[in-house]
Amino acid sequence: MKTSELISLEWRLLKRDRVFSLTTLVAVLILLYGFSNGYSWMRWQTERIIEHEQEGKRGYNELLGITEQVRKDKAPLPQNLADRERDPRYALGFAANHHQYDCRRPKPLASLAVGQSDLYSNCLPVTVWGVEGREDEGNSTGLENPLRLLLGRFDAAFAIILLMPICILVISYDLLSRERELGTLPLLMSQPVALRQLLSVRFGMRAFLFVSLSLLAIIISLTCIGADFTDQRTLVELMLWLTITAVYLLFWFACAFWVNSRGGTSAEHGLQLAGLWLLLVVIMPGCFNLALKQIYPSPSRMDYIDKVRGTSVAVEKKKSALLGKYLGDHPDLVAGNKKVNADDFIQSRILIADETERTLVPIKANFRQHYAKQQAFVEDLRFISPAITYQHIAQLLTGQNRARHQRFLDATEAHHQALRSFYFPRFNQDGPNFDAYDAIPTFSFQEQPLAALVKATLTALLGVVVPSALLLACGMRRLRKPLFESR
Repeated sequence: MKTSELISLEWRLLKRDRVFSLTTLVAVLILLYGFSNGYSWMRWQTERIIEHEQEGKRGYNELLGITEQVRKDKAPLPQNLADRERDPRYALGFAANHHQYDCRRPKPLASLAVGQSDLYSNCLPVTVWGVEGREDEGNSTGLENPLRLLLGRFDAAFAIILLMPICILVISYDLLSRERELGTLPLLMSQPVALRQLLSVRFGMRAFLFVSLSLLAIIISLTCIGADFTDQRTLVELMLWLTITAVYLLFWFACAFWVNSRGGTSAEHGLQLAGLWLLLVVIMPGCFNLALKQIYPSPSRMDYIDKVRGTSVAVEKKKSALLGKYLGDHPDLVAGNKKVNADDFIQSRILIADETERTLVPIKANFRQHYAKQQAFVEDLRFISPAITYQHIAQLLTGQNRARHQRFLDATEAHHQALRSFYFPRFNQDGPNFDAYDAIPTFSFQEQPLAALVKATLTALLGVVVPSALLLACGMRRLRKPLFESR
């Protein structure tokens, strides 16, 4: 029997197979439901980000208008530092009233995976004195159900990792054993067709239809929400996502193929595949997470926040003692016959900012080293389970991984340091003619290079393709034996 004839026969059987049709439909609906949840979350995030950005631009334009009006009216100059802080004609006044928001926008594929984005702030207010909320890294959504934050949100990535493998096993666990149990396998073998060819066609057609419909649902969903596929980066990221998703789903077909080739009853196949799913998707990731917490236990975040907040208070208390040493180390800040005043507002604020940041350096470095060790641990052992491998790369491609959030925090810190370098010299030599508006540093966030994403995805593909190929090779080798030996 030719392969084309076998495909035609299998197609006619598939059209009458209600289990395959209903299971595939359920899988696609689950995927769409997860995508819908992810899109709702991404849209909510985007709306909040746009509100913050518009608020920042509106405040900046209003501040420029007030400055122009004050200069036009030739308002009296302030007589003390407190009034100067409210006067935008001065660098101090402009900086105090100019509120900037540094925001991390979701990537185009963010609807496919929520990841841990519900735990991180997407916008942080940045001033010359610091990055507000950076230490807390609080949830920007406000009050949230802690159980939901613990379990995570139902999204497309969750459906693909946990639920769609179950659907695959349902439609493929008994493709060979059922023929034995119904007594139709000898009849099929009476035709000029090898058992390997028969089983390969059966699995091949089911895998092709199931995976194709799943990927098509993703593409249609992204198209409906207006994803820009003309953008080269978005297109490449989508192709990488579709590729790793297809390979992950095919891995489960390879598992079913291998189990079918080993012989046994349909009940035995079902138990074996259920155990394999439980091991790779539930037990191993759970043990991996437990090992991560035991080997690199997370430092107490509350202690970290208390230290950060307590540092400012401690520095404030010893302000007078430190001010003399600070100005001694920076004689350029005392111009002419200017008298050193321990109560000088500007000198004190700069002193407190510098001393606070210096004191927090080892505390922040400790947390950075801790998370770097955790990340290295995940990178080294992510191949122990295809589910872990897929989750890691899915969050990377959608921009919902912690590494991207850390780059965002680093970018906000760089923006803060740029504002300090810009404003601090002007604070000490301040005058009512500040007009360097175009030179005020702005926030800049660079995405990870596309080449790095491609390299990471190819590595992940290798981690899933190799076990899939081994399972298929073992199954094909076993099917070479005579039929009675495969029972």
